[in-house]
Amino acid sequence: MKQYLLLFFFLIPNLIFSQSGCPEVDAGDDITLDCNSGNTATLDASFVDIGETNTYNVVSIPFDPPYGFDEGTNLNVTTDDTWSDVVDLPFNFCFFGESYNQVISGSNGVVSFDVSDALGSCPYDFNTTIPNTNFPILNAIYGPYHDMDNSASNATGVMYAGVVGEAPCRAFVLNFYRFTEYGCYDQTSTQQVVLYENTNVIDVYILNANPCLTSGAANSNIVLGIMNESGTEAFTPPGRNTGEWSTSNEAWRFEPSGNSVVDFSWLDENGNVISNNPMFDVSPTETTTYTAETIYTNCDGDEIIDTDDVIVNVDNGGANIGQPDDFEICDEDGSAQFDLTLRENQINIDSNPNLEISFHQTFADAQSGENDIPNADNYTNQENPETIYVRVLNTTNDCIQTVDFQLILNQLPNIT
Repeated sequence: MKQYLLLFFFLIPNLIFSQSGCPEVDAGDDITLDCNSGNTATLDASFVDIGETNTYNVVSIPFDPPYGFDEGTNLNVTTDDTWSDVVDLPFNFCFFGESYNQVISGSNGVVSFDVSDALGSCPYDFNTTIPNTNFPILNAIYGPYHDMDNSASNATGVMYAGVVGEAPCRAFVLNFYRFTEYGCYDQTSTQQVVLYENTNVIDVYILNANPCLTSGAANSNIVLGIMNESGTEAFTPPGRNTGEWSTSNEAWRFEPSGNSVVDFSWLDENGNVISNNPMFDVSPTETTTYTAETIYTNCDGDEIIDTDDVIVNVDNGGANIGQPDDFEICDEDGSAQFDLTLRENQINIDSNPNLEISFHQTFADAQSGENDIPNADNYTNQENPETIYVRVLNTTNDCIQTVDFQLILNQLPNIT
């Protein structure tokens, strides 16, 4: 029976972990609308966009490992050309469109998702570039892959595993610390492979990689990259495919770059979707809270929902105005006379002497103060129903507010 390796990982719970981003959304700072800023606020959310793992971008990143090379749980791999026991990942990880929760780590600097090889022989000999269907190890991360020997009498290398951060923004780390190079036992290599939760990003940090290039080497080739299960797709940094090379203080990121797995929405206070555009204009008449929401769908169908609120404060300049009632009467021919000024007391509810009220047929006119209705105390409706827009000017600070009400004429009942 296969014995799985259960690890009590070293965890750094308070580390703010941001190397690869995290599935989260930021609705931006709260906004205040006042007389100077106008009536429209631009909501502007930002979020980490994540792509499907059917393809990747390879980018150089700063050499800033998130975890010490000599930290973590010792996997006790001390035999040459050997795979570790099965290591349980603390989260599901998507790799070339498939979801995995276990890996094995090879003593030659490889992380494989084919756990059927656990505790078996890890091949050391290869001479072809990737992709290649006949490559000795498929469905793997080569971080980098080269012939190392941790069984030598003077070997001091240790393979460590650890976890950084807190869900849903954790990272799983595999360290190859001071592994001796086969055939050159005075040379060592130290490297780190990092798998990021939910973003499915892969980082590789190389403190030094020194394959043996002398006649004593069984294989002097080295490769850095990732390859799928069939060996038909692979991604490598420039100059880091199979060959004889060495490096130090180098880091690379393999970033999923397929179609976005993120759905974004702006929600109103009732939870209704008002836009799917991260940048969106709103014109509230009172202080309103808007919610930015992201839904991340991983390759295994799991969803992560994150929300963040932004408050748009409406500063009315200190004036307290009310919402007037509609006028509703019965009429035979569909037109009638209305005294619009009867609604002034409902609007100026505090009887503020500094408020000037005018009535308009369009919202634009109410905003600009143009084309006010001259006979507001004896106005004949132009249509049925008709919306009347009210401009309220606070003369102490020139702040403008608008409200509206309707003129509604109902048909008289037909009595026979």
